[in-house]
Amino acid sequence: MRLRSNSTLSGTERNRYTVSMTLRKHIAVLAFSLIAAASGFCSDSDICGKYVIQNAVDDYQGTRYFEISRNRYQEYEVEAENSFRSVAYFDGENQELFCVIAPAHQYNTLMKFRIQAGTLKVYSLNNQKWTEYPGEYRKESSGAPGIQNQGN
Repeated sequence: MRLRSNSTLSGTERNRYTVSMTLRKHIAVLAFSLIAAASGFCSDSDICGKYVIQNAVDDYQGTRYFEISRNRYQEYEVEAENSFRSVAYFDGENQELFCVIAPAHQYNTLMKFRIQAGTLKVYSLNNQKWTEYPGEYRKESSGAPGIQNQGN
């Protein structure tokens, strides 16, 4: 079966063809946008939030929380209590966030954050080896009170 070229279509057929193709393009763009938005939303709800250390004593000297959010440019940001705030890059294949912190002393440090089932594991790269931070950081549920100290 041979299709007629656009030049042999009548005016009405040409208008229907143009409207049909335009409508198909709009539907395809809308479907793609919805899928992309839904997948981004799911990952944000799994990733973004405040992760608080568990069972810390009153005089704990380490980082009590890490907060992961999106900035106005939709980049991930990691903030550590009274320490640093840095843009983070997400590795979707391994479900990890990476950021570089530039402290006021010594060298820049590469950090890695791995989130599984509401638990955050924090690593820093030292001498070409990943070192895990001590302590367990759990995602704080929305509406929950602040950090609860475990000391007496």
